[in-house]
Amino acid sequence: GKCLDVVVFPHGAEKEDSDPDTYQGEITESALGNWLFESVPDFVMPLKAMLVDSFLQQNLMKPKLVLFHAGSEPPREFVALAANFQEDFMFASIPASDAASKARFQVDAVPAMRLMYIPMKDGETPTQDVQYSAAAYPSPVLRYVEMHHWLQQVQIQILGKDIGQERAAKKTAEPVELVGSPEELDEK
Repeated sequence: GKCLDVVVFPHGAEKEDSDPDTYQGEITESALGNWLFESVPDFVMPLKAMLVDSFLQQNLMKPKLVLFHAGSEPPREFVALAANFQEDFMFASIPASDAASKARFQVDAVPAMRLMYIPMKDGETPTQDVQYSAAAYPSPVLRYVEMHHWLQQVQIQILGKDIGQERAAKKTAEPVELVGSPEELDEK
């Protein structure tokens, strides 16, 4: 007989009013992984070079995470990351074939992630001429657990968020390595 059901609960605002989906397929890593991925909502905006500035101007105070990737679609891990962090960050993907955007963000190899954020002091309000700071994801490999941990550190360090981890106080968070503003990156 059957001893296990795999279910996925809905994502989003009305999740309490929705029933979970039950997996009916073959229990293999590939089949189960594909089914799970299909249930993850996609919050990643595909960008072309001419849309980058428009993306950066949306919701100025919300940090932006841009992934440069091979292939036509961003990796599943990045889509899952976006689904789990979309309240605090905006996510976009740029294919490796976009040489202009790769040069603008100083991307030499893919995959690569760039975090764009506006550093604000307490009580400060943004103006139209704010400068983004840029940070590079510190690994050339996109493993979900490591990306998740890094974004939690960004939440603590840049957003000042208390995510309920006693050991992760703001002053002890791993540093975000600054690589420059978009304007500084353009000059290099």
